Amino acid sequence: MKKLFALLITSTLIITLAACGNSGSDSKSENSKESSASVSSQAEEKTEDITEKPAENKPGSEYNVGDFTVYVPGGWDAVEVRATETDAVETNVINIFKGAEYDESAKQWKTLGKPHVYIFRYEGDEIDMVPDNKSLWENAEDIPDEKIGDFTWQGFSYNQFGEDGVNIWALNGDYGYRLSISFQNELSLDDADIKAIIESLK
Repeated sequence: MKKLFALLITSTLIITLAACGNSGSDSKSENSKESSASVSSQAEEKTEDITEKPAENKPGSEYNVGDFTVYVPGGWDAVEVRATETDAVETNVINIFKGAEYDESAKQWKTLGKPHVYIFRYEGDEIDMVPDNKSLWENAEDIPDEKIGDFTWQGFSYNQFGEDGVNIWALNGDYGYRLSISFQNELSLDDADIKAIIESLK
């Protein structure tokens, strides 16, 4: 009789413990699902936050980058550059594309294969960043110095991944500009639009 009573108590304890264990497991599973959903939601929100937005510019007019202004010819668009971590608009750099289209559904510019002028302005402690490193580019060759606008530009041409272009730079006291110009095998440094962009820099 005592053995039977002990067996009943043991069985009851085992069933109780099993039920508690399953309850804890279910609770953890629900918490895990909620946590995953929260992370997924945050990731989606972050993706929406960092999508590129069209710069407010009128082609054929001056565009205020922040630290400088630049002329944007008709048929070209100024595409603002945003910091990766903060999504803040960079005030010392701008990308100007010819023939780029803004995709409203994707909230970003379609710029692949489009000629562009990438402009950096450096000053103060960053002045040493103005000259570009020719060794990083394929088929790089020095080009003659040329006065365009207010500056005398020096630099080199390149042909990389089947695309041609030039990297040029100019210094003016405590500040300077560096331009990376991709011709996409259809333009050149003598192109009127490119010359107009460069000449507008002060």
